Amino acid sequence: LNASDNRLEMPTDVTELCDSFSNVKVLKLNRVHYSWQQLLECCKVFPCLEQLHVCFNNLSSVHSPGSQLQNLVLLNLESNCLESWDQILQLDICPRLESLILNDNKISSITFPDASLGSKTKFFSNLKHIYINNNRISQWSCINELNKLKSFEDLQIHGNPIQETASPETVRQLIIAKVANLKKCQRTE
Repeated sequence: LNASDNRLEMPTDVTELCDSFSNVKVLKLNRVHYSWQQLLECCKVFPCLEQLHVCFNNLSSVHSPGSQLQNLVLLNLESNCLESWDQILQLDICPRLESLILNDNKISSITFPDASLGSKTKFFSNLKHIYINNNRISQWSCINELNKLKSFEDLQIHGNPIQETASPETVRQLIIAKVANLKKCQRTE
């Protein structure tokens, strides 16, 4: 369901609508200019969502969706104003999440504080794909952190300051060397 570019007024009791939208698996709410909380309220109407696209909403923060979004496999937060990786970690409550799209935000670091180097994090146990193009990642330690993810296999990181540390091919090779299970890097296997 593509409801992008519409600012819909939500009914006071959204639970009445759940049966009407129980088969919707993909929801696009791009450019609706809702806050994260308003987006979560809207998602209550769609109990079986597997993909949620909330791009271009000027979001500067996200928080845990609580018991919502339990079936979510893909979350697209592209082209917002997100800066804090700590807030991204709160999305770990989505147990089936495999793809996280964070392109065109302002994220400058990636850390999994629960795990030391060489061990695996409890966060995002099913996450396979992170697309974090055009952010502010400049430290190689952020790439080291990605090796802590249990299921991680696909990274896109174009347009970040880290790309300027060496030639594109050298950067790609260094990423592959640092993330053991990586199968795809910069769209190349």
